[in-house]
Amino acid sequence: MTKYFTIKTFTSVGVGDQLGTQFARLFLIGEALGATYLHTPLQIQRSAESNFRINTKTFFYHLKKRLLNFPVQHKILTLVAKTLNMIERMVLKLDQNDINARFLAFLGLNIPADIINDPITPSLSEIISNVTTKEQLIAILTKKCGDHLTVILEWTPELYPFCYKLDELFNSGMTINFNQFLNEAFGKTKI
Repeated sequence: MTKYFTIKTFTSVGVGDQLGTQFARLFLIGEALGATYLHTPLQIQRSAESNFRINTKTFFYHLKKRLLNFPVQHKILTLVAKTLNMIERMVLKLDQNDINARFLAFLGLNIPADIINDPITPSLSEIISNVTTKEQLIAILTKKCGDHLTVILEWTPELYPFCYKLDELFNSGMTINFNQFLNEAFGKTKI
């Protein structure tokens, strides 16, 4: 049966870091696993929000503002505010799930829901810190994935120190000789 992989990037950075640093390296790992890439939309916090999210946040803001003006006891108000925050997070998560479902439908991917709903997310930073070859990395990931058909390759802040190691493992890093950009006079000693 076909295995799938998807990529979850660290979202509090710009699109260049998400695509150039995170996505590129995680995609190489997924391809090396022999899995098929299952596209999920990138979340970029610096991007414009959807109208649904803006309207939802506005609604809950005004609802909380109105409740604060009522003369009720502090404990009740705190309980109501926590409940509203929880409902708001659930509604916004529903919106994200709906976006993913609509996007997959738009692409025409006929992938059963149980494949997507039972993913595994291996801890890449622990695995990469202990391997020395690409083959070791793939063997450990294959063992960890087991019978799961979907693998989520997630970038975490702990992976940044391993960028060069990933480049070495996959021979994808470009070494640049910066001396070629220097003026000839710069290299000569001054007398």
